[in-house]
Amino acid sequence: MTFDLQDLDEKFWSKVVFFQIYNSSGLGGPGALWLVTEDRKKYYLRFEDLPFNEYRLAENLNDLFEKSAEWIDHCHPFAIEGKGWTSLKGFDIKFFGEALIRDDIYEAIREVALNKELVEKKVYGGYYNLPDIVGLALGTESLERVDYIRSVKAQEKQNKLMEEAHAEHESKKLLPEHILWKPMHVNNMAENPVMGEYALIINKTDDGITARKFTIVYQPHRIEPMVIDPSKGTEYYVLFEKTYREIYGPLEYPPADDKWDNKGDDYQCTRHFLSYFAWASFSNGDMFDYGDFISCFKTADKAKEYALCFANANGGNRFTQITKLDPIEDQKRRVKRYEAYRAYQKYYKKIMDVIVNADIYPDNACGGQRFLINAILKGVPEITKEQLMYFRHDLPWVLEKRTQEVIEKERQRSLEIIKKLEGKDGK
Repeated sequence: MTFDLQDLDEKFWSKVVFFQIYNSSGLGGPGALWLVTEDRKKYYLRFEDLPFNEYRLAENLNDLFEKSAEWIDHCHPFAIEGKGWTSLKGFDIKFFGEALIRDDIYEAIREVALNKELVEKKVYGGYYNLPDIVGLALGTESLERVDYIRSVKAQEKQNKLMEEAHAEHESKKLLPEHILWKPMHVNNMAENPVMGEYALIINKTDDGITARKFTIVYQPHRIEPMVIDPSKGTEYYVLFEKTYREIYGPLEYPPADDKWDNKGDDYQCTRHFLSYFAWASFSNGDMFDYGDFISCFKTADKAKEYALCFANANGGNRFTQITKLDPIEDQKRRVKRYEAYRAYQKYYKKIMDVIVNADIYPDNACGGQRFLINAILKGVPEITKEQLMYFRHDLPWVLEKRTQEVIEKERQRSLEIIKKLEGKDGK
C-alpha cells in the first residue's frame, strides 16, 4: 500500500502513537521517518523524496515534530516531550535517530522491551526495529506497511538503475578464456623446472595502460620447515596478485630460454633507476616479484577460479583488455613521461614554492590533493595537467642528477626507436 502527503490529515495524526526520525548522513544514505498508528499500520517515507527540507517537518507535516528552544543533553528536544509523549532514549535498546512514544502505550512498550527473548527477534543489522517492537506493544507480530508514493517511485527508479549497472557489469566481466596462464620456469629459463604459472591482464583506457598480474606458485610437500619432499609433488598452489599503475611495452615477459640477458630493442625494459616506481615494462626480474599474497588452494584450477573472481571484483573489463601495443605509440608514451620528469627538474623551485604556500585544506577538510594540483597548474603554467599525472608518485626520485642523466639518455633512445620505426613504416 502507498500514501501521499495529502492523505496525512488531522484524523490520521490523531491516530499516531509513535514516530522515529533518523536524518540523512552522507555515506549513510537518506534519512527517513517512521510512523505507527493505532490501527496497527506503519508508515515510511524517505527524506530525499520529500518536496521540502527534512528539518521543516513541523512546518510542512505536523507540529508533532516541533523542536524546543531549550538545549538539553547536547540537543533540542521535541516540544511535545513530557506533554503526552516520551522519548525512548532511556530504553535499553539500540536504535537509529530519535524516537518518541505516546504515553498511553508507554507501559506496554516498556514491558515488551524488557522481554529480551522477544525483542531480539526484531534486530536488523545490529539495531532494533522500533516500529515492529511498537507493533508487539499493540498486540501484533506484523504491522501493515504503507509507503510514501514518491519513495516507492524513487526506489523503483533506483532499482532500475542498479539492474542496468549490474547488467553492464556482467557484460564486461572477464571469462576464463580472457586470462591466459603461462608456465613460469626457474630464472625464466626453459631448461629449468616449472615453478608455477602466471597470467597478465592488461587494460587500455583514456587514463593509460594498467595491468594486473596473477602468479600461482607451486609449493612442494614439506617434511619439516625448509625440507621438501619433491617426490610427492605439489602440496599447495599459492596465489599472488600485483597491480601496475602504468605499463609500457612489450606487454609480455621475455620468452623462457637460456639467453634471457639479451633481448634487444624488442624488450626495452625499465632500467634500475626506475625500479622504485609503480610503472614498468615486463622484465625477467619483475616476473619473480609476485606482489601480494591472496590465498592458497589445493588445486591449480581453484586458484585460477579465484583469480578470475578477484579480477572481476576489481574492475575486470573484457572490452578494454589488450594483448598488443603499437611500438611507436609505446615509445611516444615513454617520451611523454621522460619529458614530464625533465619538466619537474627544470621547474622544481617554482613547484615547491607553490606547494608550501598552497591552501590545501578548504573548509578544514583534508582531501587537498585536487586543490594542490590546481594550485600548481595555476602557479607553474609551464607544467601541463597531463605531466602532473606522474607528480604524486615520481617527483622525489626523478629530481636526482644521476637519474635525470639516465632519463635524458632513455628519452633519446626512445626518439631514435620512433624514428627507426616510422622510417620502416614509410618504406
